[in-house]
Amino acid sequence: MDKIIVPMDFSDTSNNAFNFAEELGKDFDAALQAIHVYKVAASQSGVPSQIHVYMDSAEKKLLEIVEAKNKNTDSRLVGELLVGFPGDKILSYAKELDNSCVVLGTRGE
Repeated sequence: MDKIIVPMDFSDTSNNAFNFAEELGKDFDAALQAIHVYKVAASQSGVPSQIHVYMDSAEKKLLEIVEAKNKNTDSRLVGELLVGFPGDKILSYAKELDNSCVVLGTRGE
């Protein structure tokens, strides 16, 4: 296992999952891949400005996490913002990277 995917929704639960993944990454010398998946609601599909406002905010939060972790630790953390149905995107991302581990919380926002 050389990479661990950590889906983040910025809730306490996903932050706890991230902390667990970080420790697991140290044990296996694995890089962390923090991802956030934005699901566009049907009501937003005709309002691109709303989508961009949320995505800009989510990307900023994700980058802050990545920069803070990489600055304060020996982490090899990468962040990526994805758009789609979260379950499908997480699975396809894991298959694309040929990861052997996905760590996520049981409940989020």
